[in-house]
Amino acid sequence: MYGYPPPAYGAPPAGYGAPAAPSPYGAAPPYGAPPAPAYGAYGAPQPAYGAPPAPAYGGYGAPPAPAYGAQPAYGTPYGGQAQPSAYTYGQPSANPQQRPATAPAPAYMPPTTYAPAPTNGGRRRRALLVGCGYPGTREALNGCLNDVNCIKFCLMNRFGFTEQQILILRDDTRQPDFISTKANIFRGIQWLMTDQQPGDSLFFHFSGHGSQQYDRNGDEEDGYDETICPTDFRRAGQIVDDELNRMMVQPLMPNVTLHAVIDACHSGTALDLPYRAKVDHSGRWYWKGRARYDKCTRGGTAFQFGACKDSQVAADTNKLSGKAYTGAATFSFIEAIEKYGVQQTYGVLLGHMMQTLRAMNGGMVSSGATGILASLLLGSSISSGQEPVLSCDKQVDLYASRLNI
Repeated sequence: MYGYPPPAYGAPPAGYGAPAAPSPYGAAPPYGAPPAPAYGAYGAPQPAYGAPPAPAYGGYGAPPAPAYGAQPAYGTPYGGQAQPSAYTYGQPSANPQQRPATAPAPAYMPPTTYAPAPTNGGRRRRALLVGCGYPGTREALNGCLNDVNCIKFCLMNRFGFTEQQILILRDDTRQPDFISTKANIFRGIQWLMTDQQPGDSLFFHFSGHGSQQYDRNGDEEDGYDETICPTDFRRAGQIVDDELNRMMVQPLMPNVTLHAVIDACHSGTALDLPYRAKVDHSGRWYWKGRARYDKCTRGGTAFQFGACKDSQVAADTNKLSGKAYTGAATFSFIEAIEKYGVQQTYGVLLGHMMQTLRAMNGGMVSSGATGILASLLLGSSISSGQEPVLSCDKQVDLYASRLNI
């Protein structure tokens, strides 16, 4: 399944407006390790990369009101301007005056050409998939766009998602609304979280660079916030874990479940969830952490699979698939589902991911790590190896609770 030809990422969820041209590729082949796709100009500098033109929003008004409850405000409006600073992202600064300001999260993002799919009273699924390959730059990665294709295939063929329920942002497209910029990721999250209904299943996947920066509000034990890097991070800035928690975790309504897979370096606590799964001497998982009322949901349940610990880097490699490049954590997540099914418990799934990544680490060094931004700058604070991290907003039973995607 890894590396199958990419579907038409321009085929948006219901309500998007004018769809893009249909995919010339046809149906995706079965999961496995087929030949790498021909991306055409993928890897070459894209004219639309960087600062995309502002889309014409036409007569769109305010987004539809949530079906129940009021969504909390995301914060002050995002201005889309880079913060002037001499600070290099990922590098600790001894001078507090040089520490970067956390980019504010949006209180309201202008509507784009996509809108929530209508519901019919049953369980609704919705997914936001973000792939950042950074083509034409020194930070370019090989497997992130493959990761998006593979996760989409998994969601549709194993969990019953439809094309209309999946929004994809990536940086090999020239469609402004669908480039994986910081502003579009914020808009995509807003789409993901709007109009929640009891029983809904929400899914977020990010594959790209991750980094760290100084914690400015004192909520991190190690003194660092974890970040993910959108395509335009050098212009617009990185997205901080506090922002992801505020936008995706805190608005989560009762009986709504969010699963996030963050395939990036330093991503163990990328959603700032208070409980993390640890393994004891007998090999069984247990929760470690404490209740955090400033990081909790509004009654829903949030799970996050991080590619590695906050102190580690994550591999972008072709060693696992045999040919096509993928993120190691995304590969291990999908492989566990393909081999052991969708009814396994969270503890069992995490164990299978751990086995795959440990086998990889035993035979290679993570030289293709996606944490180049921080691994080169933080030096000795980066530990070797890659171990997946499962975190949650509450202590669910790891061996009784089954996947609920």
